[in-house]
Amino acid sequence: MASSSSITKLMLFLLFTLLSCSAIPSYQHQHPLDPLTPSVLNLVTSIVLKKHPHTTSTGQNLTFQYVGLDEPDKTSILSWLSLNPENKTKTFLSRLALVFARYKKQTLEIIVDLLTRSIVTSNVYNGHGYPTLNIEEQDRAGKLPFDYKPFLESVRKRGLNLSNVTCSSYTVGWFGDLNKSARNLKFQCYYANETPNLFVRPLEGITITVDLKEMKIVEYFDKSNNISVPKAEDTEYRTSNQKPPFGPKLNGFGIKQPDGPGFKIDGHIISWANWVFHVGFDVRVGPIISLASIYDLEKMVSQSKFLMLFVFLKNMLEIFCGVIQKTAVPGIEEILESRPDASLIVRTISTVANYDYIIDWEFKPSGSIKFGIGLTGILAIKGTAYTHKDQIKEDAHGTLFSDHTLAIYHDHYSTYHLDLDLDGVSNSFVKSNLETVKVTDNSSP
Repeated sequence: MASSSSITKLMLFLLFTLLSCSAIPSYQHQHPLDPLTPSVLNLVTSIVLKKHPHTTSTGQNLTFQYVGLDEPDKTSILSWLSLNPENKTKTFLSRLALVFARYKKQTLEIIVDLLTRSIVTSNVYNGHGYPTLNIEEQDRAGKLPFDYKPFLESVRKRGLNLSNVTCSSYTVGWFGDLNKSARNLKFQCYYANETPNLFVRPLEGITITVDLKEMKIVEYFDKSNNISVPKAEDTEYRTSNQKPPFGPKLNGFGIKQPDGPGFKIDGHIISWANWVFHVGFDVRVGPIISLASIYDLEKMVSQSKFLMLFVFLKNMLEIFCGVIQKTAVPGIEEILESRPDASLIVRTISTVANYDYIIDWEFKPSGSIKFGIGLTGILAIKGTAYTHKDQIKEDAHGTLFSDHTLAIYHDHYSTYHLDLDLDGVSNSFVKSNLETVKVTDNSSP
């Protein structure tokens, strides 16, 4: 039987300034996976803009879609790690930055050498997929509907005030069409009047598709079928604006760790118990855990668990609890033993539109890593003509939970990049499937 004898939590918020806002160190003494600092990011953009300067005459200015560390290959990193500390300071790997930019309606893939402060390569990218969206182009595209006559007519016929309408962008996805060349965005529009919770008041039936390359609306549909905008009543979610009756009062609790935190932070290296790992940051994937290893007390060596692990890091929690184990066997003395247990949890809380994603990686002194994911935020909903469930005679692809409001059925997919080096690089992944076999001869396997 197991029970928690005591639980204390220490939350350490690792701000972006801690991860990547320090002054530019000497490249020769940096860890090869340390992220680019804001100063270095500014240096990279200035180097690129020298080759593609902004002009007011052509209107073909370069825009940055992504700037980040171009990481050294795995072999180089492992070779660098094998050096003794003195040689590590004398040996450095090249520091390169990877840039994706849009210029003259094309995507450029650029490599910048930070040591020589020069562009190594600059090529037009013609592969699959598209560069990351940036805020500027989404803002520009989001303003197009408000000068588009069919959209203005759709808002007018609904009797809505245009100043309270806002449009949010969504990617359209890629489904393997090799000939597809357009960078398109779809827009869902909402009515923000009388509530801060605009996601629950969609202008149902309106579909807007924008070609980002040409920056114009290429498709527009309004199939509202007289669907009303969901009401604003009871959509307030902010605690400070809640009205009685309130929920139950919860007692507060204190956090105390007399001996201080069990983890240490040295630059981008995190040490805790028998774990050591490096924390970096990337604007697209968020913080990155890499080179995670655990010290094996029996072999007296560090065993690698991850070479690289993409996660989004918000904070770290150190959790302690007691585990009580009771063993009772007839004829043998009862054994009652208690031993401490602890975990280091690397957590992200990522807000994407109306959702908050909570992703935990729990490191254990035993060498195990547990994974957990949670989801909270605001429901994804669509407007509907229904006001009562008895009116629904077909699959509505959602649950009616308020007048003219359906919580739609949908999926959430998370993608992870893991490179596992368990007891070295020469390993394999084996999947075993258990099958039930009925015993017919009364034997016991």
